[in-house]
Amino acid sequence: MTDVTTNYDSWTDWKDTLAVRGETVDATRELEVLREFIYAAAVSYSQRGDITPAWANKKLPGLGIDKIVPGASYYKLVVQLNGEAEYSFRANNRAEALRQTEDAITTADRALITKISAVSAPVFTEGPEDPTPGVLPDDAPTTVDATLAKLRETIMLATVAGPKICRTGADDFLELFGLEPVPAPKTFIVKRPAEAVLETTVEAFDEETAERVATWRWENNKTGFTVAETAEPGDFEVSSN
Repeated sequence: MTDVTTNYDSWTDWKDTLAVRGETVDATRELEVLREFIYAAAVSYSQRGDITPAWANKKLPGLGIDKIVPGASYYKLVVQLNGEAEYSFRANNRAEALRQTEDAITTADRALITKISAVSAPVFTEGPEDPTPGVLPDDAPTTVDATLAKLRETIMLATVAGPKICRTGADDFLELFGLEPVPAPKTFIVKRPAEAVLETTVEAFDEETAERVATWRWENNKTGFTVAETAEPGDFEVSSN
């Protein structure tokens, strides 16, 4: 694939090149070109390590793009297994050998596992979902202006939330599309009223002393307390700092 971020100054430069070639660039084709350029730029930036393919593939459908940025992601799976474990020990008698085997089972040590069979299907515990080509969200933009606005919003959010891309890189990316750079962030305090139950674990001799220790902790800025459960929270309250 041509690295459009190297060969063209901007997506409009790429679009103008198509016009010079004699291609008709109407509103429909302009949107196609924009989406092609966004995808090509996403591939280029992921290959350079500025963004991950997983993040790009999560955001592209929201921009009306159903292509997949290639690249490896980290996955973790859990599967229950049946098998036989063979242990070998030097012991004075069977009772001692049995104790050593039981200890080895507890520590999962020194086992030769054979005849393994899966009890259940593997279950993903970490890793991104595979994007579905051709499936786009209902609110995906359908015009050039709306797509550019959504693109800028996506990049802006990426500088303050995941994946926390640097502002310089974000500004360089936005410049490819003739968009304004990321504004300086402000600090906000966000509160959400909620009823909560806090708990702390203490070592004590009886319930009375346990309560006394918990009281000391509570009066010391609630040190050691964690939220055990919450009731239905209220609305968020946002204010400038």
